[in-house]
Amino acid sequence: MEPAPSPGAAATLITPPPPAAQAGAWPLIVPVPLPPRWDSRDKRLTAGVSIISRVRFQASCNACVAFTVIAAAESAYALGARRAATNLDFSEQALFFCNADIASRPPDCSVGWVLPDALHVLSQRGVRQERCYVYDVTRGAAVCGPAGAEERDTLPGGEDATAAGSSSSDSSNSSNGSSDSGSTNATSSTRAAVVSPAPTSACDPVPGRWEVVAREWYGVESANATAAKEMVAGTGSAMTCFKLYADMYSHPGGMYRWDGESAWLGWHCAQLVGWSDDGGWWLFKSSWGTEVADKGFFKVAYGEAEVLAWGVYGLIWRP
Repeated sequence: MEPAPSPGAAATLITPPPPAAQAGAWPLIVPVPLPPRWDSRDKRLTAGVSIISRVRFQASCNACVAFTVIAAAESAYALGARRAATNLDFSEQALFFCNADIASRPPDCSVGWVLPDALHVLSQRGVRQERCYVYDVTRGAAVCGPAGAEERDTLPGGEDATAAGSSSSDSSNSSNGSSDSGSTNATSSTRAAVVSPAPTSACDPVPGRWEVVAREWYGVESANATAAKEMVAGTGSAMTCFKLYADMYSHPGGMYRWDGESAWLGWHCAQLVGWSDDGGWWLFKSSWGTEVADKGFFKVAYGEAEVLAWGVYGLIWRP
């Protein structure tokens, strides 16, 4: 479990460009003023492309950071390549278990991970396909090579992108999630990634360049709210964390507020895909399967569970 951030702590960061200067900088032009509501599942808001991939299941492992980053990577690739995210399935296994040599804090299922470290790993190593590195919490780092999948010269999102069958990270699993570490107080910057070359097989890293945009952390939601909205509207989604309480797992849907009694389990990170000023909530895609809340998507009330307190991060993919 990560310690809670200190309220009001200062941070050195790369500030996202203002909306008026975003032409060519981000995949989408942020509306000015920001709209009162947003849902990135609506492709009318995302250049006509469906960019939100299927809800996955992290199982009994504190891997929410890896699932959040991979979900954002799938959205970023879909938006940048103008290809629907429906068939995209990048590997949480490869990101979480297979990069301990360059992670400043190597993750494991018992202690989780932190967003800046995971994003650094992604920017240096890229992402791989799930069918080659199948999520398996029982074997962990033992599955750090292509998992016997037939290698095909196929880019992500092709007809056979899910040909290896459903993996243990698919949303068809049950929805008992786990508490996770959240973020860190490390100084952040926008990182231009090492460019992955064209793959020689489907099990090579996805080609292209990954860029991380970060605003971290001010210790209070209000300091990060505008940045979060700009990031979602400009890059399609954002990554952030909030306090995880036991009653979140059984929340029936609608807007979540802590019941005032359920135990605090730790910090949880998730992909932020929208908001509603009228309703007073943030919209997240979970990594707990489709049986949680509204088919795996849930709304956290503004000001609840210290949402956004640890900063917000965006991800951009470029050819």
